[in-house]
Amino acid sequence: MPPGARLAACCFALATVALGKQQAHAPALAKVKRDAAASPYFLTSERDGASVIEYRQRKRLSGQGTQYVNSVLPLPEHCAATRSCSVVAVETLMDRADLVHHLVIQQPNSARSCKTGRGGVRFKGVVVLHTKLMWRAPVDSSWYPGTPCVLMQAHYDNPNGSTTVDDSGVRLHISSRPRALVARSIRLNIRSINIPPQQERFFLTSTSSVDVDPATRVDNVYTHAHLLAREYYMLIWRDGKAHHVFKDANWSFGRPFNNTVPPSERNIRLRSGDVLQHTCVYNSSTRTATTRYGPNTDDEMCLAYFDYSVPRNASDLVRTQGAIWTGPLAPGVDVSTAVGPTPPA
Repeated sequence: MPPGARLAACCFALATVALGKQQAHAPALAKVKRDAAASPYFLTSERDGASVIEYRQRKRLSGQGTQYVNSVLPLPEHCAATRSCSVVAVETLMDRADLVHHLVIQQPNSARSCKTGRGGVRFKGVVVLHTKLMWRAPVDSSWYPGTPCVLMQAHYDNPNGSTTVDDSGVRLHISSRPRALVARSIRLNIRSINIPPQQERFFLTSTSSVDVDPATRVDNVYTHAHLLAREYYMLIWRDGKAHHVFKDANWSFGRPFNNTVPPSERNIRLRSGDVLQHTCVYNSSTRTATTRYGPNTDDEMCLAYFDYSVPRNASDLVRTQGAIWTGPLAPGVDVSTAVGPTPPA
């Protein structure tokens, strides 16, 4: 996901469909209607007490390689005006699932980004979706965008250079019923990647210390890397002990990367002073040159989103970047034992 991607202002058409009761927000939604001939478009209905808004993004694909497409998805008008809306679930609607690797739903920096289609994102609220999967907030938590829109980024991987049209999108389930907790996210991203060639097991790791509200609960972890990645680990270090909130010794670019916290670590509460560590392990034995950080599939990444929930009046998690270091690993060596929470002297 390139950090400086320009957000193309998109046009939307609106229709109301009956997938249940008539949806009460349709008049407000009509106020954000755009060119009816354009795509993406959205439909609205009601399901399980929540408004369901469907967005589709039409994209013509041509040319070989990686492409990123960014869209602005408007929310019902009252969501930004009263801060009464919360996102409780997101469904993927995949058209060309063979070409879409993943979608990212993000909160923009300001309401202005919703009008201009330009601007950065803040990672208070991020949903990362692989094909055919659905994100649900915990039953006691929900995500409050607090802006007139959310942003969607689609990552296309088109290795054969197919020329086609994709109409993939998402359904947002939006509730006006308050929940006790607020869902938030932080992003852990290592950009200083230089993987030497001919390495069967080469690690890259980063640590961060946190200052948190004592009620901060770990909910979910999303991991992302590219073709060389073979293993991915997310740990919380506390009092010299490693808590594995995500562990995959057979990580693959082609597999879904929406990952729940293992049962043994569910409901873990973060404490101020805890150290977060995420580690990627790569196999570059087929490469003849150094592989560096970049958005293309042949480049590499080591990126994680860390979901947590806090009480509605709690302060955000504050993260302080620690050390980043790399090195080779022998076959079969446990990462938490070999790497540890501090770099070698």
